[in-house]
Amino acid sequence: MTNWEELVKDFQALLRPRTHLLGWKLLEKKEELERISGVHRLGHRYFFCQALTIARTRGWTIGASPAKNDLWCPFTTYAGFMPSPDWDAISDEDYNRCPRADNYWVDTKEDARKRFNAIPKVPEGKYEAMVIGPLYLQNFEPDVILFYGTPAQMSLLVNGLQYTGYERLQFYSVGEGACTDSLIQCFISRKPALAIPCFAERALSGAAEDELDMALTPESFIKAIDGLKALFAHGLRYPIRQGNPMVSPGPAFFELVYPHTPEGYPLTLADIE
Repeated sequence: MTNWEELVKDFQALLRPRTHLLGWKLLEKKEELERISGVHRLGHRYFFCQALTIARTRGWTIGASPAKNDLWCPFTTYAGFMPSPDWDAISDEDYNRCPRADNYWVDTKEDARKRFNAIPKVPEGKYEAMVIGPLYLQNFEPDVILFYGTPAQMSLLVNGLQYTGYERLQFYSVGEGACTDSLIQCFISRKPALAIPCFAERALSGAAEDELDMALTPESFIKAIDGLKALFAHGLRYPIRQGNPMVSPGPAFFELVYPHTPEGYPLTLADIE
């Protein structure tokens, strides 16, 4: 198994996250949960984003299987555990009459169908269970790594990912249901996936107003750490030092960001004082 504990220590030193980095894994057979050490079963139904918060703040590894009635949210469908709705079988009258999550976020049944089709989804029936828990515990090999951070931390994380093999990164938003924008989008595309935590995750699960989340494959996670180390050596570090917006950005920028003014640069701070 990868030495996740050491990698987490490196990441923590570079970006100083407030909560645990998480690993997430889909399991083809629910019996696989029994072979993972320290798995908690909450004993009641819950939203998936609540499990994320428990894992990243309390340090629990949480296992879930729809057969045990663990999850009570649309993520069971998005993760391929439950069948997709038959939109043609739902009349407009029933759609408008019956309380359902879609009624609150979009106007019509057709809008709800479009929204559902836009959400990334794991193929139905391929997996029977999943596990989410702090990465440093090293009790399973993750499919995806999830990090919660501030916009400033995410900015540097993107820079770290782009340090070698540069590419313009693209991110998505389905609106409500942001767990799919990060975890499932990354799981399917194998690309970094940045998301804005949705209303439910903030209202029910305690995600802070200044938090974003990013999902990374294990390979991207290691690449990001290498990139962050290189940026750190160049003086590009977290927390980001802030300067006076009233001074010239030339020499002040180099004094602020870099450990020394580049050789041959014609100005110094003394020239503008």
